[in-house]
Amino acid sequence: MHYWKIRKVSKDCFVSFNGKRYSYLFRYVGQELKVKKPYLPSDQKPQDVKLEACKQFILLIENFLVVLLLNLANFFFNF
Repeated sequence: MHYWKIRKVSKDCFVSFNGKRYSYLFRYVGQELKVKKPYLPSDQKPQDVKLEACKQFILLIENFLVVLLLNLANFFFNF
């Protein structure tokens, strides 16, 4: 479960949420964003969420490398 908040992107490209500042794209300066914070069940720790995010990032990198290698192989074998 998540809860949503509306936040505005400041002139220095940051969005404030729950006492922290997050950078965002320049083209969104002055616009409002819908920001969500995950609801953690009582038995789940923030470290578990960070670990899961790291796992997802590693999968993203692996997928990128596979596509890159396939494109390189396709380029060299069809050259």
